Amino acid sequence: MSSKEIILKVATKEFADRGFNAVSMNDLSKKASINKATIYHHFKDKKTLYQEVLKIEMNSLLSFNKKLDFDDKSGEELLVDYIKALTVTIKENPYIVSLCLREVANYGANIDKSLMPYIEKDLEYLSKIINK
Repeated sequence: MSSKEIILKVATKEFADRGFNAVSMNDLSKKASINKATIYHHFKDKKTLYQEVLKIEMNSLLSFNKKLDFDDKSGEELLVDYIKALTVTIKENPYIVSLCLREVANYGANIDKSLMPYIEKDLEYLSKIINK
């Protein structure tokens, strides 16, 4: 596993467990057993690292949604498939719920504009399902 992958793995767990504001780069470097300079080599700052963690988690959900077959299924079947995809995503990415709930509780304070396409794409899939 590369140093970047280790950082992302540790950061995902820490952000999910403690929230953005409670995690410091010093904490992350200690937990990852990686020099803090290595973290800054890969990520400009804590916010950039956090956005990358959120993008990875959002991509995991979107990868399942891309497989939905809108042409050959009813709205009910698509909704069942969407819920199954969501369930599998949560099972494979156990921190996604905690990260999302923390952002909802903080009114999205730590979400920047670069995450909007991910959120909009998921809402687009859900809207298509509801409309069908």
